[in-house]
Amino acid sequence: MALLGFTFVPLSGFSQSADSLQKTLLSTIEANLKKDAYLAEIITFPGLLSAPKLPEPSKKYLTLCAGINHPFARGSIHVASKDPLAPPAIDPVVFAEPYDLTTMVETVKFIRCTAKEEPLKSLLSGVELNPGEEYQTDEEIAEYLRAIVGPTFHTIGSASMMPLEEDGVIDANLKAYKTTNIRIADTSIVPLHVGAHTQGKPLFIILIDN
Repeated sequence: MALLGFTFVPLSGFSQSADSLQKTLLSTIEANLKKDAYLAEIITFPGLLSAPKLPEPSKKYLTLCAGINHPFARGSIHVASKDPLAPPAIDPVVFAEPYDLTTMVETVKFIRCTAKEEPLKSLLSGVELNPGEEYQTDEEIAEYLRAIVGPTFHTIGSASMMPLEEDGVIDANLKAYKTTNIRIADTSIVPLHVGAHTQGKPLFIILIDN
């Protein structure tokens, strides 16, 4: 099986709270962000790709997954051992920024509305497996999301291009601080996530490096 589709959606396209969320975003970062930036992502999968309830063997499933393209929670990664082959200690601090969680809640609500409209309505049974009808309020949906959320594997930021005094790893010339012959040219140098998939950024970084 494979993913059937990706849909990138601005919050203003489906959420009545878009304006207030935008104000929260602007207070989180000191920058101007276009109102219709693609912050939410809806992934279509021909099968069950959700938790915690399991599928029934005799039934077919379609999953509409909610994702955030531009989370603002900033996690950490640290060396955990003197063994170079040992995995590092990674803490993504998911939903540390309230904006991220609220955006996910709004996207889940939009997915539910979409499933009740044609042409999807006629293709589906009308029964929601996950999160399920018992999760209705924003607080209940947020509780569900905190319990099951996972990564979309668009990993960045483990060697961020930032000032050394702000815990950066490399400078504007891609050179690692406090080294003489190490440069880094991959998505690990990107300090803040972008509102898109990450496959194009390595090519751009390589062009800068050249």
